[in-house]
Amino acid sequence: MAKYLAVFLFLSGFAVHRISGQYPGVPVMPSAPKPATFPQYGTFPAPASPRPNVPQPSYGYGASIQEQNARQMQEMQEHQRQQQMQNQRLMQEAVRELESKGLDVVACMTFVRLPDYSSSPGTEYFRNALTEIGKMLTGESPLSLKDAVFLVENAYLGNALSYSDYTNYIREAASLCQAKIKQLGLDPEDPLAQSMVLFHFMTDTFTLKLVGREKTLVHLPMQYDIEGPGGEEDYSKLLVTKLMATNSGQCATLPRLFLILAEATGAEGFLCHAPLHSFIKVRDKEGYWYNLELTSGGIYQDQQYMLHSFTKAEALRNKLYLEPMTLKQTVADMLVELAGAYINRYGVDGFMAECYNTVLQHDPNNIRAYILRNNYYTASAIYVAQRTGVTSREQIADCPSANRMYQLAMKYKEELFAMGFEPMPRELYQDWLKDLIEKKDKPENQRLKLQYIIK
Repeated sequence: MAKYLAVFLFLSGFAVHRISGQYPGVPVMPSAPKPATFPQYGTFPAPASPRPNVPQPSYGYGASIQEQNARQMQEMQEHQRQQQMQNQRLMQEAVRELESKGLDVVACMTFVRLPDYSSSPGTEYFRNALTEIGKMLTGESPLSLKDAVFLVENAYLGNALSYSDYTNYIREAASLCQAKIKQLGLDPEDPLAQSMVLFHFMTDTFTLKLVGREKTLVHLPMQYDIEGPGGEEDYSKLLVTKLMATNSGQCATLPRLFLILAEATGAEGFLCHAPLHSFIKVRDKEGYWYNLELTSGGIYQDQQYMLHSFTKAEALRNKLYLEPMTLKQTVADMLVELAGAYINRYGVDGFMAECYNTVLQHDPNNIRAYILRNNYYTASAIYVAQRTGVTSREQIADCPSANRMYQLAMKYKEELFAMGFEPMPRELYQDWLKDLIEKKDKPENQRLKLQYIIK
């Protein structure tokens, strides 16, 4: 490894440079001092005396100072020449060894950057979304989850989303829920009553007698899209606007639509995360919390999520899971979605880092942003390995650029796991979700609905 370090320093331009016409470390001989001049009184003439036989040094005052400096300069230049030849030999040996291992020499010895997609058509909409959501987070514009969701999804759809259609849906759905509150005789100022009507609208067959007509409006419950809920095959499954259009969504879009409608009606609700999952927390006048599970239509206590083997105690202590998020935190969380949409459209580049850094600036406990950061460095390490030809862990030590990125990836992975994160297999998540669905009709999981007489 020492020889690769020497080659790396050599290629990085570490060399002896002249300073003010002199080589560092080469002493400059001062002018020779002149002997003192004794006074000549002339009173007693000095007798002639032979000069003592004093041995003269080889460099004595009779030698030229310029000659001495020239010899030292030649010695320094010869030393530098020998050092350069040794560095070149080391470099050639390193190149031969890297080539023998199938590694890309230039990529190994230089800093490899991820591709930059910022000039690709459509990226300007992502940049605009990041800017506008950033203004919300800094207080330059009002916080609005409705607008944050629109900015993200419009960017993904190439600026083709109709804002008027989007807001019309929200206004009409909110009007239906407010009319239902009035029809049921519930307190329109009770946030929990408003939240339960929204929950009813989204998870049950919702009926409303139309005033002045002999008709009853029926809205069917929104369905959980169990096929590819993570958007691996069809990214549109992660769009709230897809849920609006099809009445079918998953654990990311259903809670967001709930909160958008809550903004429009004055209801109270808080986004919460669990491993691979999100749901809504609401509270009553006494401050008691309930968890609204929009994927199943059940209402659960925290224990149902804490028993989930992938919700670790460290994560709960660090407030990463099961914590109600403020509106600001929820808006910031949309930048994780923005990064995911960008990656799906273009790939991984520095925009991903801008997104997670902005989230963590405003919400240091956002577990999804930490996962995004981990994924960014993992993807970077894989990309550098591909560019340099590294195919095994043993080869990493031979490739400075790959080793650097590998160390960063390992650092952020260790930090993520130290917080309490544990990856959950998708199959186990689906099994856990099916268990929630099976338990939704138990009396204890429907009591709050019955209390508001909306079932």
